Amino acid sequence: MSRGRKRLPPEPRMWWATSMTSLTSERDSVSSRFSTAASSAATRAAPGIGALIACHLSWKNYCSRLGKRKQKSTLGPMPTLMTLKSGTLSPIEHPNSMRKIKVLFLSRISLISIGSIVALLSWMYVLGAMALPRANVRNFSGEFPTVSDKEGNFRLAILGDSRRDIETLEAILHDAVAQRADAAIILGDLVDGGNWPSLHFVRMEIGEEVPTLPVFTVVGNHDLSSNVGGNSKSFQECFGPDRFWLRAGSRLLVSIDNNTKKDWTSQIAWLERTLKEQGTDNGEIFLFMHKPPKGRGLILEHHLSHQMSQDLAAVLEPYRRRTTIFASHIHGNLVEDFNGMTVYINGEAGAPQDISPPVNGYLMLDCKTDKCRVEHLTVPTQPMERFEKYLMVDLFWMWPVLGLVLPFGLHGLLRRRKPPPDRNI
Repeated sequence: MSRGRKRLPPEPRMWWATSMTSLTSERDSVSSRFSTAASSAATRAAPGIGALIACHLSWKNYCSRLGKRKQKSTLGPMPTLMTLKSGTLSPIEHPNSMRKIKVLFLSRISLISIGSIVALLSWMYVLGAMALPRANVRNFSGEFPTVSDKEGNFRLAILGDSRRDIETLEAILHDAVAQRADAAIILGDLVDGGNWPSLHFVRMEIGEEVPTLPVFTVVGNHDLSSNVGGNSKSFQECFGPDRFWLRAGSRLLVSIDNNTKKDWTSQIAWLERTLKEQGTDNGEIFLFMHKPPKGRGLILEHHLSHQMSQDLAAVLEPYRRRTTIFASHIHGNLVEDFNGMTVYINGEAGAPQDISPPVNGYLMLDCKTDKCRVEHLTVPTQPMERFEKYLMVDLFWMWPVLGLVLPFGLHGLLRRRKPPPDRNI
């Protein structure tokens, strides 16, 4: 290590300080806004709860009175409000008509109250999931959050392409914790559409399942706002910057976004500048990206374009002998060569497999003082059903709407179960 380099925070094991300090103001403001919104929502929900109780008691009272009757109603079909207003049927001629109409009105109000409360509670949950920051799931540049020692030794779990399979993703992260990983990095494609509620839902699940494991994320093509010509704005709002660097002793870890050509110029310029400023210790360089560069491999159609690969090779040429590249995008586990650099490809975190037999797993980068080695670990999991992934992740932001649909479904069910009216007079 160069003795002229100024050391960053002297206690790498206190990695929370780096992340939490940058998020203090954000957490305070977001928590304040969310608590205010929650209290306001609770205040507005109180009348609805009261109305629900009143409607329930009214319905119960009506049912008890109706059960005590021994004779059948001779009213025929229940009159509607239109027939009453038009004078065709008079409430005086049928004294029970208005009572039935009131009960019907109250029952509908009761169902609407239930649906509104469910929608309100669901929306509060959705807001909470999207508003509260998760300190351990956040990208930043600085000292690697190692807990091993101060010599740059670390164990990093590398995985990619879960594609909404949150259960497989969580199983792999739990296994990484059991394998004493100091941190994890996900190489993109956490979701399958890039809408910001789904991204926030995945972040919430990761933060709750492995709260002590620092997790970094690389943006994938399916994490963009649109799969064709999209941008990573929603991703950055959720997980932090789409490019970052980490230092672990003399070793340097760098991540870039290589999904779109329109942003490639700024990404490659940032990479070149970062390598010149941070990669001066002659230590290993680990580059993380979503799409692998086009070298000598088996599935070339899933790689970077020829021009983008040439740009990357030109920037990495001075560091070629000490650079290793990690990518995903291809749903499998492969090792390729790119201009003399080893490329590890792993996209086995839950996405449908491109290679048979399908195996879910991840890579463990284990760096000691003298050398680093990469190990492939498998995790036996049961893949989620497609509809389950669609409901849990893609429709996460639609849960409140489902609460509003509830009263209409219940109302239709009750109407179908009603006995036919007695038309005998």
